[in-house]
Amino acid sequence: MTEIDNIKNYNAIPILKVCPGKLTKTLRNQQITNLEEKTIIRKSFFTPVNLEQGLLQQEKKRKAHFELGIVSLKLAQVGRELLENNEENLEISWQLMEFPESTVTPTVIENGRTEFQLSVLYKIDECEKFLFYLENENLIFNAVVGRDDAYIKMGCGELSLSRALNQPKTRVYDEVELYYSIEERDKPILLATLDVWYLLDFTRRTMVTLNALLEQTSSKNEDFAYKSTSLSSHLMAEKFRKTKDTLLSSSSVCTFNALDVEVTEEEVKNFQEALFLVLNRNKALRITQSEVSRELRDRAEWLNEEAVWRRTLQEYAILSGKNPYNVQWRQWRDDVTSKVTPRAFPTHPTSHEPILDITICDVSFFPHATPYQNDDIKQIYVEYFFLDMDGPEMESEKSLPMPPPNEPATFNFHKTYGIDLKKDRKNCQFIAEMIEDRTPLRVSIVSEPLTNIDMPIQTCTEIGYAEMDFFQLVQFENNEEQIDYKILDKNTKENIGTMKIRVDGILAMRKMALLVLAPKDYDMIV
Repeated sequence: MTEIDNIKNYNAIPILKVCPGKLTKTLRNQQITNLEEKTIIRKSFFTPVNLEQGLLQQEKKRKAHFELGIVSLKLAQVGRELLENNEENLEISWQLMEFPESTVTPTVIENGRTEFQLSVLYKIDECEKFLFYLENENLIFNAVVGRDDAYIKMGCGELSLSRALNQPKTRVYDEVELYYSIEERDKPILLATLDVWYLLDFTRRTMVTLNALLEQTSSKNEDFAYKSTSLSSHLMAEKFRKTKDTLLSSSSVCTFNALDVEVTEEEVKNFQEALFLVLNRNKALRITQSEVSRELRDRAEWLNEEAVWRRTLQEYAILSGKNPYNVQWRQWRDDVTSKVTPRAFPTHPTSHEPILDITICDVSFFPHATPYQNDDIKQIYVEYFFLDMDGPEMESEKSLPMPPPNEPATFNFHKTYGIDLKKDRKNCQFIAEMIEDRTPLRVSIVSEPLTNIDMPIQTCTEIGYAEMDFFQLVQFENNEEQIDYKILDKNTKENIGTMKIRVDGILAMRKMALLVLAPKDYDMIV
């Protein structure tokens, strides 16, 4: 690189780099020509010599960025009671130094907790003053709630930011305890806990003001004034419009070794407009960044909700024996307008053992049930017919005395059935048809006569039954459920009691049924 004697700061015109064009190209060509001829540049667009000291002071007063992130808010029990029916009006506010006050409002509070996941970026011009603030002052957070067109302060908390000085360029996580104070009580009451993080960064650069006076270098005493306008990153567009007409204005064009470079007013005007557009574009991008992020997040949530509805309705159609491709869904569908409830599908692959366990736990009868009106009913047992199996193996191992009203007779009659598609194909086909046709499994309660020597041959009589709907069973989202079924009288079909049945393997049975009933070209997610 060729050294230039009179140029201490070899930093070519920064503004010209923003919008390269004919002007930049012409100046650089003249610069190279003069360097080859070993001439000395007397007039220049470069940074003047007397700016060196100003740059040192600029480094000492280097600008910084401070970012404060709000993660989540967790209400204490007292906070839930105080903010009941006022969650939509709850606001959290704070003010850092002389910056404008910032406010966040939770959208939805579920179980006393809400997520924010937002941050505020502060651009610091006076570093020394801000560092003193971090070391000696605490940031105060206020919690206010709107009631009757007025805002009431519910609590406040303080946060020390001094840890940012010890860990620059690193996110520091902390929490702020917001206390609800009552004058009659000496001890404050915890209202909520706010999770936050903050980051102090000295490495990011912002545009700075370079107010330097250019020395008079023209041999003909022609003044060349290069007026630089203070362009900070937070400059408003209105202020910039007022000063852009004076930016890069000059009364004469500088010469390089007695060679004139002609720059028309139109070129200067086009350059100014291009620079103005670039700076305003950058400002607009910064302003809309949070809006774009929020829009993308809402869009992702909407797409996820639509995907859940689509899968829920298509699987419901498959289990009902219908074509899933004929399912129609709409964006405004919700739990109220649909008879189907959207399922909470797992976010990661899950597997369940292909086994179906059915346990008849107990039965109980109402006080005025018909079995109590028949003196011949002394003891009972339960039985059912399933998967082409019947007889003694499908009956409870023991008979129990008729229980008192509203008290259970506990059987715990347990049976296990394989539903593996490879090993138990017949069982899978049978159960899938029961789900598709909504054929219930009938579990009978049978009266067994007492042993009588005079009557060696006696007949057992069914007194009631319960029906298990396998289609409704596979709508559960847990693999194991314990369900109370109505006991219907054999003759009158009236409800005479309750039968408690525990089923284990519901999700495995649902997966099996979907694989059996789904069309071959359907892309199943299991």
